Amino acid sequence: MARDAVRITDSGFSALEFLSALRRHGVTCVTRLRLDAALCQPAPPRLPGTIGRPRTKGARLPTLAEVLADKTTRWQRITVPGWYGEGGRVVEVCSNTAVWRHSGLPVVPIRWVLLRGGSHAGPSSGKRRRPSRQALGLSDTTPLRGSAPDSPKVHQ
Repeated sequence: MARDAVRITDSGFSALEFLSALRRHGVTCVTRLRLDAALCQPAPPRLPGTIGRPRTKGARLPTLAEVLADKTTRWQRITVPGWYGEGGRVVEVCSNTAVWRHSGLPVVPIRWVLLRGGSHAGPSSGKRRRPSRQALGLSDTTPLRGSAPDSPKVHQ
């Protein structure tokens, strides 16, 4: 059985051309994304007979900072075992999909994940180049500081 290739990087690899190249080679990249990144819905389907260049993006979405501040944002509580070697840590996550683009650069579909309550450093975000097979885009093989934790436990 073939395994998916996943590359976990720091924010220095959060560049559209790099992520697009990885996507073409079937590699999923997990990296930090700025909270003020301009995210959009995917382009709507092109209607037959439409003249001009096809759209590359849909409507603008709220920034991740706006999602974080929005009182109506739905958060899901999970327990991440082995959090930085301290045992289980309860965190809240919020996730969705979007496209990330900038004029003249490739359009990259992403799954973003906001995390809060996990550290004293404040909220952070991660992005994936394609939607995860799991509901939140979190994988039981994603290492946290060098260790591979068990699957997160979802609180009902």
